[in-house]
Amino acid sequence: MAAMKSRGGAGPTWPGGCRASMVEARIRLCEGLFSANPRPQICRPAYLRPWPWQLFGALGRAGTESARIISTAGLWPELTTGVKPMSSRPDDHPTQGTGRSNRYRWALAMALLGTALGVLAVLAVALPGLLYRYGHIGLGTAFGLIRRGAIGGIGAMAVSLLGLVLARFARQRRAALYAALGLSLGVLALVPPWWLAHKAAALPAIHDISTDTSNPPPFVAILPLRANAPNSAVYGGTRIAAQQHAAYPDIQPLHFDQPPATVLSAAARVASAMDWKIAADQPGDGRLEATATTVWFGFKDDVVIRVRTDGSGSRLDIRSESRLGGSDIGANAARIRDFSARLRKLLGRATG
Repeated sequence: MAAMKSRGGAGPTWPGGCRASMVEARIRLCEGLFSANPRPQICRPAYLRPWPWQLFGALGRAGTESARIISTAGLWPELTTGVKPMSSRPDDHPTQGTGRSNRYRWALAMALLGTALGVLAVLAVALPGLLYRYGHIGLGTAFGLIRRGAIGGIGAMAVSLLGLVLARFARQRRAALYAALGLSLGVLALVPPWWLAHKAAALPAIHDISTDTSNPPPFVAILPLRANAPNSAVYGGTRIAAQQHAAYPDIQPLHFDQPPATVLSAAARVASAMDWKIAADQPGDGRLEATATTVWFGFKDDVVIRVRTDGSGSRLDIRSESRLGGSDIGANAARIRDFSARLRKLLGRATG
């Protein structure tokens, strides 16, 4: 479309020498926006109409020519009367103004740094357990990485908080989102080590839990597997028993109305359901021995179950001991509770 020329006050001149008033110019302008040819008097037959994918190019050309018409005909004042300009947000022009640009850069830099530290901290906390479990690193190295991950989580939280404050002053939504992400990752990296340290401080440093502390069930078949274990299979005596009763008073023997053979068979089914590796199942002796493996570090904890006749029913005692570590942080007591709850559900409510 050729640019039109304004002749006096009679309105713009369209291609072909056609003169039009302002109203007619607007009508033709609007028709030009939705037609490949801005001349309203030309109507294409249906078989000559453009395909859908050709409309985009036609609309683009029509829009360009329409803009030229508006500029040449001086229609901007009339077309924009009463229209308020869009407000400029800080996010639309992050580099507008030197001070604002500097605040934006600092806010985004701190937010991204906090996010990066948060990611590294989470990896430093989560991966060492798995690396130790599959034999890639030692236990001391794993614990050292977790400590560094916790420190990194604190650093990520601090840097992300700074980035959040800077983003607030710079009014930068994107920087604020990155800072919030870094803050969340820092908390995620800090919570597991803090929780473990809190439990270790609150619970006694013992790793051998039994429902019968005066005569705990002994390990027999599983002893060869504990040959190189740092922790002895011999029960610690009254000192360990006193600490256990103070910390875990609910760990008590279980009494059932069923005979010992039935109870031991049910105990074996529960042990298999808990993914314990059964080392011995001896109904004649009323004993079952198994090994439980923790999910994160893959620690091996050994379990022995003893079932004896008790009046017209049975009494079940269970002992769980860790092969490694001075404190189990409550893992053995939690295992006994879980086993007892499952066995009660399977056999019915225990008595005593």
